[in-house]
Formats: sequence, structure tokens, C-alpha cells
Amino acid sequence: MPSPLANSPLPPSRSRRAVYQACASLAAALLHSSLQAEEDLFDLTLEELLNVQVIVASDRLEDERSVFGSVDRIQEPEWQRFGATLAFDALNYVSGVDTHLSIGGSTTLSIRGYSDSTGSARGKALLFDGIPLNGFTFATDLYGKSLLSSQMLESIEIVKGPISSFYGPGAFHGAILLRPWKSESDTRQFHASIGTREDYEATFRASYDLGGGIRSTTNLNYFSQSAAGPYAPTAGRAYDYELESKSLNQTFQYENHRIGILLNKSTTDDFYDLFDADGYSRANPASARLFYYRSDLDLGNDLTLKPSVWHNDSRFDLESRNGQVFLEWEDKATGGKLHLEHEQDQRLLKAGIEFIHMSIPHSQLQSAGSPATSPYDGFSRDISTLFASYTDSFLDERLALDLGLRYDHFSNTDANELSPKFGVIYHLDQQNSLKLIAASGYRAPAAGEIAGGNAFLGGTALEGERLNSYELIHIFTNENFTLNNTFFTNKWKDAIITQETDASRNAGLAAQFVNAGRNESYGYELEATYLQDNLNTLVFLNASHVRSRNSDSDALYELFPETKLALGLRYEGDTWDASLTTLHKFDRKSSPLPEARDLPDYHSINLGIRYKADAFSIDLNIDNLFDRTNIEPSIWSIPGGIYQTGTEARLSFRSQY
Repeated sequence: MPSPLANSPLPPSRSRRAVYQACASLAAALLHSSLQAEEDLFDLTLEELLNVQVIVASDRLEDERSVFGSVDRIQEPEWQRFGATLAFDALNYVSGVDTHLSIGGSTTLSIRGYSDSTGSARGKALLFDGIPLNGFTFATDLYGKSLLSSQMLESIEIVKGPISSFYGPGAFHGAILLRPWKSESDTRQFHASIGTREDYEATFRASYDLGGGIRSTTNLNYFSQSAAGPYAPTAGRAYDYELESKSLNQTFQYENHRIGILLNKSTTDDFYDLFDADGYSRANPASARLFYYRSDLDLGNDLTLKPSVWHNDSRFDLESRNGQVFLEWEDKATGGKLHLEHEQDQRLLKAGIEFIHMSIPHSQLQSAGSPATSPYDGFSRDISTLFASYTDSFLDERLALDLGLRYDHFSNTDANELSPKFGVIYHLDQQNSLKLIAASGYRAPAAGEIAGGNAFLGGTALEGERLNSYELIHIFTNENFTLNNTFFTNKWKDAIITQETDASRNAGLAAQFVNAGRNESYGYELEATYLQDNLNTLVFLNASHVRSRNSDSDALYELFPETKLALGLRYEGDTWDASLTTLHKFDRKSSPLPEARDLPDYHSINLGIRYKADAFSIDLNIDNLFDRTNIEPSIWSIPGGIYQTGTEARLSFRSQY
């Protein structure tokens, strides 16, 4: 069946000529280079991509086969291949995960279904270097941190499924760990790029010994883009997608003690609006300041103490509805945790206490013709926590058992909640492992859901929501091939979503925050990686089939792709690398509106070429190689969905000295 876009009056691509110019620039740069590669300073070996180790599931570095849950890790050399610019771009190819353009040009994401306007931002614990970032206003920090450049990070890890037993109420659907760049040896690195989105980026990173056992790590980044948006027939115009981001991450490490600072200030303009196809929204600014200390202290007798303290201050100023609506909020959080670990033989016992104070010192909402209000000012809550976990091995270490339990007390509602977890891993042989995971996650209502604001009426009688998840995972691995098969199902009770009610209609608002009964999601995920040594080639396939629905009304969450496929081919040579990555999505609706239409299937191809020398590399990335018009669902009810048009190219230079 031909695509309904086949005869759309789309103008010629703004970027095709620039793509050719970028290719020519790459060729010219290579003609003037005489250095030959002895070692790739900016790469992972293909073998390393087969042997994934993660830390997000337990705050300990573990092999993927030994992790109690579904965890994906994407490392910087991988996302460089497909030109990920902002932090969450790296998650586009992960099975069971979908990203969404949201308010003011920010990005939110859904895990294993349940895509909607507000739920796609909430229920995921976001962490930077292990420090929690979520605020109280909307129970998330995805809006601001999604504007952080990927150059600030060395890897991103994501847990798919509730992990509240370890990370608390923010980890209702999963957890995302942003691991900052670091180096154990003295180095200085420089990165610069230019692209056809009229985008420019410069990064300076350095790690050096200050003496006395103190190591300093600095990462400074500037990113700017304009004329990056698509032509949208529903709006009859092209969007600019203007974005500017400035970031600094500074750490000082002494033995096992680390002090860190993260500063970021971003502005955006002329992104899609919340509800209007021809409107715009922008963030001016989105800013963040994070200060933290963390340590691992060896107490002897197989005991390790892990203290950490932090203060996080984030602000987001949103303008939408063509300048008719202004919403500002500032989240502050100060917290600390003390974890004690006892490890002996194959037995690991953890126990800990945590405390976090969350407050909203400033908020403002103003609509055209109405006086400004401060809907969230004065909201605050304390979360007091006790947690424990026990892991042990039996049958000559072929069988592993994991038990976890977390208790959280919320001062603003006086609620007490438990989040348990149970896991079993059985190693059938050296190549095959089976995992059975059962976990329960809890999320308390956010201030924005209780008070409401903008287009949504608050829910003062809201209760917390709970998700119970069950997973069966099979992992096969040898020296050339890994295969992960995951079957999952979860039940979501008392989900907090936006829904049209009599009260919202009487108030003249679009919807109200309500507990919408029972929901469920189930599906299958496949992740396969094959390494062909003789050809220095790696092939990967990530696929998922997910269905999520409201169990009471039988209505489907149709914004999440029912089927998603990502296929990649990577070649690594002495002086040249090449990669081809494809992304495909099927069975999606354009928006939550009753008149929403079925979207054409999504197909995109990314080409990456790298030239490597002793101390530098040059990359050319071309996204949407065949200039296809794709449409993504609009979680904010924009008629027709979110258009993606044009071929985009980026030329990057990296050096180390």
C-alpha cells in the first residue's frame, strides 16, 4: 500500500547540498593527512562490545549474565557511529524503549509501552554518576537533562522494568544512569563538529594528576543548532528547532573519594507546540546545578561503606501556545545515603538508609488574559528510606538468588510503601543462563499532578501508583555471539494519567490527573550480536514486540510502536571504520486524539564513516540517508503527529594529546 505521504507537497530537502559539501570536506581533510593508525584512541574493540558490564542495577560493576534484570548499556564509541548528539539520542536503538519529542524541544521516553503526554516523562529514575536527579514538581528531570550533550558522557545504562527496591519511587518503570566521562591516566581531548542542521559543537576534556594522589577531570561542552526542524504539512511551514547548550562537569578524585559538579544551561526555540500543529514552544532557560560527594570506604572484615551526599537545583521555563502560556518551575533536592555491604565468598548482603528533602521554591503559570499564579510554590516533601538486599550462590555457583526490599515514608502524605524484588539466575552451562525476575515499583503523586496547571486540572485525591513486573530471560553467549531473549509482563495499578472528566470539562480544561484503574503491558525483546573475526565485522539486531492497554476499557496505548527493529553492521579496519544502522517502527497512531490516524511505518538509515590516525579521528555521519519523510506520534496531541524530514550530515574531528 503506498504511503499517504507519497504525494505530499514537501519542498526539496534543505540539506542535500550540505551533505555533498560535508563529504567533500571529509575527502579534502584525508588528502592532507599522512598519519597512519597504530592504535585507535577513540574506539572500543569489537570484542569489548560482546562483553558488556553494567553498574546501574546494583551500584557494582557486573557481567550482564549476572545482573538481576534487563539492562542495556550504550557506550560513547557506539553512539558516535550513528551520530547521537544529545544524551538520550543514544537510546533510539534500544529494544523496548521509545523516545518522544516533548515540551520545549525536550525528550522523554517510554519503557515497554504506556506512551502518553505526562507518563512518558515520569516513573524513570534519572541518575548522574549514581546521584538521583528527579524533582518533585513533575517527578522527573528528563525535561532539562535531555538537552545535555552526549559529549558529556562515557556511557548510558538503562534498566527496563521497576527497580524501586534499589532506587526508590522514581524507578517505577526503570532507571537511566548517565555515566560522566573520565580517564584514569593523564590526557587532553578536543572534539569539534559541524553539521547541516546549522549545528556546531566544541568539547574540551582533560584528566590530569594534581599531585598528592588527587586526580582532576574536566569536561567542557558547547553545542548550538538552528534550521534543524522539519517541514510539516500540517503546519504549512518548517520549524527551526533552535537549541543552545552549555555544560561543565568537574570532578576531583582522591583514592575512593569523589567530589563532582555538573552545570548546564540550555535554551530552545521554535519547536512543536503542545497541542497546536502550527504553534511553537520553547525553553528559556532550562538550567541545572548539581554538587555531590560519594565514596567507597573499605572497613575491613569484608565490609564496605558507601556514603554519598548531594544538592541538585534545576529550573525549566516553558513558553507555549504561541507565547500565550508561560510555565516556570524550580526543583531543589538535598539528600544523602549510607549503604553498607558485606561480601564473603559468593554471598553479598547490603543494607542502607537514605533521606532526601525535595522542595519547589519557585513556580509561575500565566495564560494570556489571566493573572499569574504560583501553583506549586511551597510544595515540599521528605522521603525517608530503609533498604536491604541479599544475594547468594548455590550448586557450585550455578544458581544465584537475589532478594531485595525497600521501605519509603513520604512526609507530605504520611504514606508508607514497600518495594520488593525477587530474582533467580541459573547457569545451565558456560554459555546459557536463565533469569526469572519479579519486582514491584511504586510512585507517589508529584506536585504538578496534585495541584494541576496549564491545560490539566489537579487531582487532590490522587493515590500512588504501583507496577508489578515479571520477566523470563535467556542469555546465550560465546566468544563470537550473544543472544538475549526476554519475555515480560507487568500490571500497572492506579496509573496516574490525564483523562477528560466532568470536572475538567466544567473548568474548561483539556483533562484531569486521575488514577485510571488497571493497565497492563506484555511483550518480547530480542538482542543479538555477532562478531566475524576474519572480516573485522560486527552485526547486531535489537527487536521488540510490545502491547500495552488499559485493562478496564481495553483501550490500547497506541503511541508506542507495537514492533520495533534496529539492525546494524559495523566494520573496523586499520585506518577506516564504517557502520550502517537502520531503525524501523510499526503500528503507531499519530496522537491520543479521537481523530488520530494510523501512521506510516518508520524507516531510517544512518551511515557512519571514520578515518583514524595516531592522535586524531575524523567522522562523517549521515542520518536518514535516503531522505525519507517519517512521522512520529505526538504525545501532546498535535494533529497529524511529529514530522521528520531531510537528510542530515555531521562532520566531526577528535584529537587526543
